[in-house]
Amino acid sequence: MKKKLIMAVVFTMMMPFVAFASVTNLDAVYFLVEDNEVLTQADSSTSGVRHVSTSDQSGFSDIDIILEGESGESYTLVFGIEDNPDSMAEMTLTGNAMPDDYVEWIPLAHLTAKTSNEYSYSLIKSDFHGVDVTSYSQGIKTRVSGRLYSKAAGVRIEFNEIGRTDLYSVLTLTLTGTDGTEKTFRVLCINRHLEILDEDSVDAITSYDDSGYYEINSPTDSLTNGVIIDASAVNAMKDSGNKYAIYMEGYVAVLVNLVSETTAAQDEVVIHTDANVNQALRDRYAEAAGGSIVTFNIEGGFINDDVTYVLNLNDGDATKNMTSAEQSKWTDGKKVYCYLVDKSNLENIVNGSDTSPIVGKDQTLPIEISGGAIYIETTATNFNTEQQMMMLTLEEIPVRSVAFDVKGGSLVETQTVYAGDYADEPEMPVKSGYRFGGWYADQAWMTAFAFDSAILEDTTLYAKWTKRTS
Repeated sequence: MKKKLIMAVVFTMMMPFVAFASVTNLDAVYFLVEDNEVLTQADSSTSGVRHVSTSDQSGFSDIDIILEGESGESYTLVFGIEDNPDSMAEMTLTGNAMPDDYVEWIPLAHLTAKTSNEYSYSLIKSDFHGVDVTSYSQGIKTRVSGRLYSKAAGVRIEFNEIGRTDLYSVLTLTLTGTDGTEKTFRVLCINRHLEILDEDSVDAITSYDDSGYYEINSPTDSLTNGVIIDASAVNAMKDSGNKYAIYMEGYVAVLVNLVSETTAAQDEVVIHTDANVNQALRDRYAEAAGGSIVTFNIEGGFINDDVTYVLNLNDGDATKNMTSAEQSKWTDGKKVYCYLVDKSNLENIVNGSDTSPIVGKDQTLPIEISGGAIYIETTATNFNTEQQMMMLTLEEIPVRSVAFDVKGGSLVETQTVYAGDYADEPEMPVKSGYRFGGWYADQAWMTAFAFDSAILEDTTLYAKWTKRTS
């Protein structure tokens, strides 16, 4: 009698094996649901795990696999070569040899899995010697383990109770074969809240508010972050030509002014909004920006469309952790500035980089404040939800100059930076007959300047020269 197989990435060395293929040839994705032994091949329409081309994606870049689950569900990913095997004997899967003759296995030396969402990053690595390593980030857990099953183990993704900032994770899996070759898959893991809007939910809307928006829901019945507006609903919105209001948790409203004719209108939209205060940005810019900032991040959403975002300042998450005095600055304010922040550079400054995260000196968004709420106008050309987030300030962040007095040396151009940012250390100037001794904050060369010091005022730096003796 044939033995039952659990087909997954195997982490325990069991028997010698001769490889017939390289991990670079992997082009099929299989998965196990929960602890079942039923192996399913993923394609663009399978439930739970979808294997789709990058061109079919909307809202995230370079994604090979979309994995959707709800609290309590778990999936194990398996990778193979044969697209449509007629029998188990024709399957080629990743792992190490199992005590069975019916499957060809590509042995792995190790696997690395980097999980990331907007505010957290973690890296786990398996060397396949009975390891049990877990990466936790609230709602989604990635587990690489050698003890998940009696015979084999795999890359297991578990969906736990929802965390406010962990509605999705991007999992970058790099499989390394024993021959040293590598294959990378990017997996978008979405922890759905069982809130999915379909075409019927859009067609059923008959009321609209005083501003002319058809309301998909009411402000008192807000949608949970991570809600999915499926492709049929997005197309119904597009075809109607109407404007729609979507009310999200945290007192954020998404006003969809136009659903475009681009590919974004053919795919589902996952909306996650987060109005809060990013501590790294607060530490760097709050002093120069009037003593207070608010950050606003959108994941997914209508990325190619004309959308207005509304942040309620009286009741919303944007100001809930502020003191009453600080909050009143926003609710009583007449002017708010909106800067765009590069998310990748934000990750860098969290890790200690001096790179400015603000995008350009002139790239701000149209914004107005009315009735205790902030209205931010976005289009496909002025805001990219994938790459950028918003930073709102009460005062315009001043631009400061950093001049370099070379004291007769070669020219060094003046730099301009936002107050709170850092100057770039220029190339070393030269002066005939002298040796350059660094940049100083004073002409007497008493205080050496550190380029990891924030620039808050217009600054002049002075070159120190020492006469060569030979």
